[in-house]
Amino acid sequence: GDALGRLGAGMLCAAVASIPVFLILFSLYVELCYGAVFHLCSRLLGGTGSLALSLRAGLYTGAIRAWLCLPLFLSWVPLFGMLFHWGSRLVMLVWSGFALYGAAKRIHGLPHERALGVAVVTPLAVLCLAIGGVLTLAFGIAFLVVGSAAGVMGLVDSIQPS
Repeated sequence: GDALGRLGAGMLCAAVASIPVFLILFSLYVELCYGAVFHLCSRLLGGTGSLALSLRAGLYTGAIRAWLCLPLFLSWVPLFGMLFHWGSRLVMLVWSGFALYGAAKRIHGLPHERALGVAVVTPLAVLCLAIGGVLTLAFGIAFLVVGSAAGVMGLVDSIQPS
């Protein structure tokens, strides 16, 4: 019982300590999704820019992330924090649209209407990909935790005298 409690506490500490690494990796995943989806949408609409320039444009959409630290801390305030957090996410989507609109015109040489289409579709598609990535990760972690707990309980049962 006591050893199992210490194991659980250690696992919880490791999970909390890994949050900054997870945030950095998830941010990179989102920016790379922005670049890849932006490139795909732009090329489908007749753009001529390179993948490298599209990926740079996707990384540029992450320039606002430093500002998102404030909503992260304020999100703990009941009701107001939640509204502020989701409002900041909406600002992030709008910022990304503006940044990608300019990139679609300059990098890919798209006319106004097509660049506007890319600027609207790309952030919405990336939002769906990000939600899918978080859900996949959450289910993966849940399966690992349940499997680990079952394994530890089987180990405890095998050690106890009959």
